[in-house]
Amino acid sequence: MPPLNTQMPQQQDPLAQLKDIHLPDAISAWPPAPGWWILAAILVAFVIWGGIWFAQQKKINRYRQQALQELQQLNYQDNPLTDINALLKRVAMVAYPDHQVASLNGDQWVNFLHSSCPQLSADTFTLLAQGPYQDPSKLSAADIDTLKTRCTTWIKMHSAQAIQQANSIAEAA
Repeated sequence: MPPLNTQMPQQQDPLAQLKDIHLPDAISAWPPAPGWWILAAILVAFVIWGGIWFAQQKKINRYRQQALQELQQLNYQDNPLTDINALLKRVAMVAYPDHQVASLNGDQWVNFLHSSCPQLSADTFTLLAQGPYQDPSKLSAADIDTLKTRCTTWIKMHSAQAIQQANSIAEAA
């Protein structure tokens, strides 16, 4: 009979047989998820569209800047009202090519100016209607300055939508 080994074989620690925990690789920021690519494409498209829109608006309103510069540089050779009136006619012919602006005079011209810029009162440009028939020596510097201020407002604020609204109201009446 074999001798009894009263000692049991020494068991190894089962935890010692385990391998170390391996952490996953760090999450990289590149390449971004598809949602970020879509957002980037939308932002690029928006920036391009905004740049094109801004350039078009600047081009569309260039005549306003030129008219304001010319209004400031007017040196009133004969009749200041005639000079201001001629400038406003040129601006109106550029801004409203579909209207027969060149043939308007007197009250029709004043009504056109008012309907294209309702922010100004109807009597704002009455001086222009009488301008060609008025003695320029009777005009005060304050009248001219007031008219220039109102013309500046008209050049900055006139709009085609106002004319369309005025025409639709006139047709409805």
